[in-house]
Amino acid sequence: MNDNDAVTKRRAGTNPGSAQDDALLEAALRLFGAHGLSAAQRASEAAQIAAEGGDNAAAEWWIAVCAMLDGPLAKALQRRFAARASSQA
Repeated sequence: MNDNDAVTKRRAGTNPGSAQDDALLEAALRLFGAHGLSAAQRASEAAQIAAEGGDNAAAEWWIAVCAMLDGPLAKALQRRFAARASSQA
């Protein structure tokens, strides 16, 4: 069986997640352009603000942006959110 079609589709940008990945990358680059090395911290703060406001979708978005800039910071933030959610349950 030949899997060249799968490779061709990925190269052509038909991967279903690629549009969101592009948007995340663009957001991360814009944030880095505006805030430099503190960009990941800014994304982390935005995620915290969104979570405190009850906007889980926005919080997840900002965690994903943070992950593009600083993976360990994003993982720590996810752990804090999970701990907070389990303590509230």
